[in-house]
Amino acid sequence: FGADDMFNGENIDSGGRLSYFVKVDTTSNDDDKKSKDSLHLRIYLGDKEIRHLKQPTPKKSGVYTWKWRLDEKGVDRPSRRSRSSRGEPSGTTVLPGTYRMVLSKDSVTVETQITVKLDPRLDVDLNSLTEQYNMAKVLEQMQQTAADAVKQLTDSKEIISKFNESMKDLDKEKYQDVIDQSNKESEKIEKLVALYIGKEDDRQGITQNPEVSIVSRMYSAQSYVLSRPSGLTSTEFRLVDQAKNALIEALKQTNSYFEKDWIEYQSTVKALDLSPFKEVSTFSIIE
Repeated sequence: FGADDMFNGENIDSGGRLSYFVKVDTTSNDDDKKSKDSLHLRIYLGDKEIRHLKQPTPKKSGVYTWKWRLDEKGVDRPSRRSRSSRGEPSGTTVLPGTYRMVLSKDSVTVETQITVKLDPRLDVDLNSLTEQYNMAKVLEQMQQTAADAVKQLTDSKEIISKFNESMKDLDKEKYQDVIDQSNKESEKIEKLVALYIGKEDDRQGITQNPEVSIVSRMYSAQSYVLSRPSGLTSTEFRLVDQAKNALIEALKQTNSYFEKDWIEYQSTVKALDLSPFKEVSTFSIIE
């Protein structure tokens, strides 16, 4: 329904907030002062660093606020393409406890503590919450393993592509057999990548790949696990097992490829003379 009033209230922010004062030397032209990541916030549980956040140096001196989303360092995502990241990915939400926050800029370091507690309005069992946390960490480990495997596959495919380009530039007809073999190796690798993240979808717009991949299984299991702070059920355990079994099978096929097919392909390429140098002639003119 219509209204003609203006509401300016601010909702309570989530996460842990740290207020700090920073003095900026505006007269200095040092390259270090221009660094985009000159403020570092490291968070520790005991002696273990669980998060490392970065921020640009403020342009003016003053009091600022830094929010930590109460999460640990996350893991990589399986992808066909290399991705550059400005910082750590977000990971699993931490358990209740006392955490040390260390803020540093250049050679100046200050620290404080933050205590994470359960919401007193909710009846949450710490053992159930710990079970959820541990399962989330298991899924993270699985995701990182899948990401590492996919990266090795895509890197290998990129190597094949570069070799193909070199052979085409040097003598396409001479190396045609190896070029054909390279194309077959690329197809094998793409089929393995598809096990993890599905086939590449070139459709435009908002689309959903109907195929069930390892990533979709892991994300589904993760979604269910994170929705159960009161304790995991047989559904969550079944989903995690399905994702784990699919990942184990894909890793077996991936390892088998690199232990056999990839080594044979390497031997074929290494046996070629791909030097760009050609036989030279001696020139003279008729006197």
